[in-house]
Amino acid sequence: MYPCPMLHSYYQRCENQIPRRALNRMIDQAMLKDTDCRELDPPILRLNSLHPECYAPHVDVTRAKCAFGRRALPKLRTELHSEHPRIVRQAVNTIADLIHNPESVVEAIRLRIPDRLADLLVSEDPFLRERIGMIYTSLASQSNGGSAITGNPSIVCNLVKNLRDDLDCVRLRAAEAIEMLARNCRVAQDLCAFGFIDLIVDRIIEEKKDILVVHLETLKSLLDCDQKIHAIEIGTMDKLVMLLQRKDEDILVASLACLAILCSHPVGKQKSIDMDLLFVLKTFLEDERRAVHTKAAGVVAFVTITTPGKLRALDLQIMGRLLELATDFHCRELQLMALKALTNIAEVPRGRAMMLQSNTMFIENIDTCKDEATERHKAILMETIRWQP
Repeated sequence: MYPCPMLHSYYQRCENQIPRRALNRMIDQAMLKDTDCRELDPPILRLNSLHPECYAPHVDVTRAKCAFGRRALPKLRTELHSEHPRIVRQAVNTIADLIHNPESVVEAIRLRIPDRLADLLVSEDPFLRERIGMIYTSLASQSNGGSAITGNPSIVCNLVKNLRDDLDCVRLRAAEAIEMLARNCRVAQDLCAFGFIDLIVDRIIEEKKDILVVHLETLKSLLDCDQKIHAIEIGTMDKLVMLLQRKDEDILVASLACLAILCSHPVGKQKSIDMDLLFVLKTFLEDERRAVHTKAAGVVAFVTITTPGKLRALDLQIMGRLLELATDFHCRELQLMALKALTNIAEVPRGRAMMLQSNTMFIENIDTCKDEATERHKAILMETIRWQP
């Protein structure tokens, strides 16, 4: 999809000179984000480009012609109706820059600019289709912007059409707009009503990597809207397991995260037992990539809540790997999920006897970096092992 895998990445020139951990911490500090300092060897975080990939002749995306003050957006709205394609392109490009200002978002909604852009979203010009998708992504980042988009069925319908566009970059921008919409709980409910869970599940098998990862992030948000049973009934878990056959880390992590959400529901737990999901997850627990075996441990923690899951985990002999993962104090999520899965397995007599006989001292010596939640889960595991009927 991209001419170069490192395109628009801040580490393109200095990856070999600066450690990845230091790079991520510097970028997080600049973006006012919290950094998990316990992560020993994190992946390099790739930045998204704000520039369109589609070529637009005679349109310089680095320059914008804009009226002064409050006259800007009304004039641009007028230019959107122009018969000259170049004027329309310039107007759309300028709106894309202005819309990052929350005050401009409010003014644009009042002028019904999102509704005007709906027709251009399916224009024959790929530059317009891509750029307007980026505008809707910016609008969706504001609470009132998301409501303005889902309040117009034409916009939603045209976004769905762009998800099937022939150009990868157009599909990517439409997917990013929908993913941003799904972050708002109220707007996500509207997306579920429009049937976006079914649409995304139908697309995930055939989509390319970058777009697929965005779809999986959208699916994670939509599954939190009490749609787990419906998602399971339409075969979402089977398709997610099919995605686990791919080797890409981002796809594996996103797929396992979706499986964890589905397995948190009783219907999902039963489905995981029926399809012998633990047998599939054993491979990913053994994976050397921390992000992959962390998410796999999270799914195992949910599946082993059930008695058949506990017994199947013992039959597959994954307890030793879980004990090894529980010692990785550099990743808090991994430690918590591994300790929780071990606690579930220890609730059956055979699992409790195995841990009591061979692993008590090992578990007591697990370093938790004095983290309160990890210490609590470790104490619960020890109480479960030493419990006498």
